[in-house]
Amino acid sequence: MTKFVKVAALALAMLICVAGLASASSIAVNNAAAMNATTFGMQTNMTAAATDAYVRSDHPVSETHYLMRFWVNPSGLPLAEGAAGTNSIRFFRLNDQNDGGDPQPRGTFLVGFFTKSPDDHQYHMIFWAKQNGTTAFTSIGNLFIGSGASQIEVEFTAANSGTTSVVMKKLSTAQSITRNNLNLSDADVDLIDIGSFTNSNPSAINGNYFFDEFESYR
Repeated sequence: MTKFVKVAALALAMLICVAGLASASSIAVNNAAAMNATTFGMQTNMTAAATDAYVRSDHPVSETHYLMRFWVNPSGLPLAEGAAGTNSIRFFRLNDQNDGGDPQPRGTFLVGFFTKSPDDHQYHMIFWAKQNGTTAFTSIGNLFIGSGASQIEVEFTAANSGTTSVVMKKLSTAQSITRNNLNLSDADVDLIDIGSFTNSNPSAINGNYFFDEFESYR
């Protein structure tokens, strides 16, 4: 496996997008968000309006295999407990863009959410994918992360139609979910966005989460 890039949250972005509204979401680099013995991390401040405020890495180039690891702490999000996805915050997305050689760019095809379960009263990370031939997203995994800082790994491997896989892990507890036979063979990774997105906060909460130690491999 070739190491692609490892950066702290401060250096993650090739592009930083922040909406210019008084009630907008925002991002900040500070010591409070630092995890895993780093000095600074990224704090995303969510507002009920949930406007665009995210960092973007354009390091990937039509990657059919993409593995990313990061530290995250969602404890500052006062999510109401509900069925997976009903009270949630979208915090990352993988995008397939038209890069000149892509016959069928998919746009955003994999997204990650924070949610809080009524069963264990803990934070979970849920993943949704948009498979070939549809505009709808479907749930592909629910990963327990609990409270406090956790290191997460997400690995996307595109193959022939019907054999694409996504592996989701919490590394500190060796918890792992593998979804095979996903119909994502047309997708490849060109962009990764992390932060707050317009319409990403259906629960209309105000809070924050921390993100740090992003690294990726192809």
